[in-house]
Amino acid sequence: MSDPVLTWDERIQWRMHLLFRKLPIPVASGAGALIGRLAMQWHLWNRRKWLQRFHTNWRILFGEGSARQINECLLSYGECTGRTYAEYAVNDRFYNSPYLRYSGLEHFENLPRPPILLTAHMGNYELAASCLAFNGTPVSTISDLSLATIDRRVAVESRRRCFAHAPGGHMIEVGPSTMRHVVEEMKEGRVIVIYCDELKDGLQWGPALGRQVPMRGNRLLAAKLALKFGAPIVPTCIRRENGCRLHSIVEPPLYLPGRDQFTMEELAARIDAKVETWVREDFDQWYWAPKLVMDRQFPQ
Repeated sequence: MSDPVLTWDERIQWRMHLLFRKLPIPVASGAGALIGRLAMQWHLWNRRKWLQRFHTNWRILFGEGSARQINECLLSYGECTGRTYAEYAVNDRFYNSPYLRYSGLEHFENLPRPPILLTAHMGNYELAASCLAFNGTPVSTISDLSLATIDRRVAVESRRRCFAHAPGGHMIEVGPSTMRHVVEEMKEGRVIVIYCDELKDGLQWGPALGRQVPMRGNRLLAAKLALKFGAPIVPTCIRRENGCRLHSIVEPPLYLPGRDQFTMEELAARIDAKVETWVREDFDQWYWAPKLVMDRQFPQ
């Protein structure tokens, strides 16, 4: 990819990314927080139409709340998202840094085979696999790269630098051959990272959050792969604790072959319930929160 294919706006964005790569983690992240908060304040001042939907969704999920309380959630969301975008430039430097701490790593011990890593777009979701990759364990992620030119470039370059910490992993791009590549990775005994809160065709396929969502999508994929290959499912998410300080939380296996007996549908529901717990606990850190449409109908 070369500069001539980029618009002027995209060139400016790329050069900002290159500048942020030279900054310390707290400075890059802090600049992102400021930009994100200002952007959200602009949306609030201009009373964008989607804000009413966000207020409605918030009250459905959490009960009555004042407009001010919900707007504070939006501003916090803006800061978190702004930090996450800015941190693309420095994500590879979080590994083994004081700004990313891990808990629950013992849950990777004594597993019968490499696990499926269950995660969601929480906090700095790009670092979800760091709980394994930081010590050189290769992971392969299913990545939707149907992005604008510059967004794709930033995402790919950032992920390549992170993958350098654990050579052997791959980005499996969403498309017609996704399943073939995933099965190949599973047969090779590699860890697969699956985000089970995907947005597709304008529909939020997970978590259900009280909606009637058809039994499809990544939660079903994770359940199917786990049962087919006898792979444990280990949940992990990134929580933003204070500014650029992140917490990678690894939880006990959600599914362990030989211990648990589930149908595919039961396991998919269990996966969805875990993701819903994360979303409800840190709604302002869930990337898809403004995109959620609670009353949209799903195709049957």
